[in-house]
Amino acid sequence: RLDPVGGQLRFSTFLGGTDTVIFRPEVGEDVALASDGSIVVAGVATSPDFPTTPGVFQPGAGGGTDAFVASFDGSGVLQWSTRLGGSKNDSASTLAVAPDGTVTVAGNTFSSDLPTTPGAFDESFNSLFLSNDIFVGRLSADGADLEWCTYVGGVLRDEARELLLHPDGAVTVGGLSGSIDFPVTAGAYDESYNGLSGTETDGVLLQLSPTGASLEFATYLGSAEITEICGLAQAAGGDLVVAGTTYGAGFPSTAAARQKAFGGGLTDGFVSRLSGDGTTLQWSTYFGGPGDDSIHSLALDGGDQPTFVGRTGSPALFFDAPPDLPGGGSGAGASASGPLSSGPAGPALAGGFSLGGSPGHGSDLFLDGPSDAFLGRLSPDGSALVWGTFHGGSADEDGAALVLDAFADAWVAGYGDSADLPTTATSVDPSPNGSFDGFVAHFAVPPVFQLNLGSGAASPALTLNGSFWPGTPWSLELDGCPPDGQVLLLLGSAADNPSDGAVPGFIETVHTVLPLVADGDGRCTLGGPSWPAPGTRLVMQAWLPGERPRPSNGVLLISP
Repeated sequence: RLDPVGGQLRFSTFLGGTDTVIFRPEVGEDVALASDGSIVVAGVATSPDFPTTPGVFQPGAGGGTDAFVASFDGSGVLQWSTRLGGSKNDSASTLAVAPDGTVTVAGNTFSSDLPTTPGAFDESFNSLFLSNDIFVGRLSADGADLEWCTYVGGVLRDEARELLLHPDGAVTVGGLSGSIDFPVTAGAYDESYNGLSGTETDGVLLQLSPTGASLEFATYLGSAEITEICGLAQAAGGDLVVAGTTYGAGFPSTAAARQKAFGGGLTDGFVSRLSGDGTTLQWSTYFGGPGDDSIHSLALDGGDQPTFVGRTGSPALFFDAPPDLPGGGSGAGASASGPLSSGPAGPALAGGFSLGGSPGHGSDLFLDGPSDAFLGRLSPDGSALVWGTFHGGSADEDGAALVLDAFADAWVAGYGDSADLPTTATSVDPSPNGSFDGFVAHFAVPPVFQLNLGSGAASPALTLNGSFWPGTPWSLELDGCPPDGQVLLLLGSAADNPSDGAVPGFIETVHTVLPLVADGDGRCTLGGPSWPAPGTRLVMQAWLPGERPRPSNGVLLISP
């Protein structure tokens, strides 16, 4: 567990047994926080002596590998741990914790004797030819009882990758299927398997009732080649947004999508929005360039903007279809004002927009190695790229998981083997340790575009944090001011060609001047729990008064 401000280590623990089989390691696949502060982990247990606790549902090995679910308190002490499996290989891939502490888990099973429960949707194993089914189950808050558990699948490969727990207890699961007889429902968006054989897979999206007794809907989503759903979130109106990876052309895209055609390479990512009942494809877009691209995790901000993370080998990932912004700027040029060092600064564009920025305040728009992790954000209708960045060094990186905080900042976890991966000096481990290390990174992703204003490195630095959707939290920070000194924050509109009366720094008309006072460290902060104004378009720039006034960088805020 890391401190959210400086990345310092709060605790770290191993969880595993003595199994030394190299290709069957114990793996934690997903983690969630409970309302009481507990940390719940799910994954695959391979050791006969994998640590379980007395009184749990399944303390002993079922055979082969088992799924496991374990709960730790906020300081990393094991509270309970249980296995869940049959006589063959089983694994958990995703989980969610309800407000009452019950744990819903989904994964993959090769076992015909997985412990399903009476009255569950499907109590019988479906797969043939050494393939697997999806399973979904719910454990009590103390791990002692299996409240319900069901198979979902057809005769070939079926896998769960992500689940979403609804307030009423219903469960939506995204994953993949190679089964021509997967139990899709009448009226679903796509009732027919699209693959040419069982070696291809379609994405699948399904929803189970709160008790696991019935399948409320299930649909395929795919093409003649491989497709898998890895990310899943629910929009404010109930629609479901999914993301993942698809191989080749033929994946369904829609007319107004940002990218309607396959970008090249072996794979592209995709983002799609379906109705909450799985019957209608609202919009769908590819996301990829000429290299190999994949999306591994997805989240929505307060305005239903899809944010996603993955891996890319495409140098032009953020340049192929930029939105039409004033002055010729690109949405990919937004500032990432988080605590991470940026990659190379990009060129200035017509109208004063800049693709890039100074370390810690710019997004990295250039592929740094053979493959980088990447982070992107689309508009709510999937038609435009709002923001994007690479994150990597001179070797290979992969973005594996993503969550958004109350400010819609992105917290990304992944792994890589670059000795020069951008890190921060105060973090727990700023240096590489071996061939592959994990990484955690925090990106602020506001709808803010850096303007070529200011007077260089000596200027104070202006940073905006938040999604700036009406009603969501926001903050503004200004660093590099004289301690306890006065600062003037100018809010106005931009000038492409400033007139004689324009304020230096290309603000054509100043609408408001806010006097601020820096603290003893030379920092000013301003913020609130609720951004008030929809449809805002503001240029913000701070000035330090005196004989030789100094301006900060300027930013253009485009609030939805």
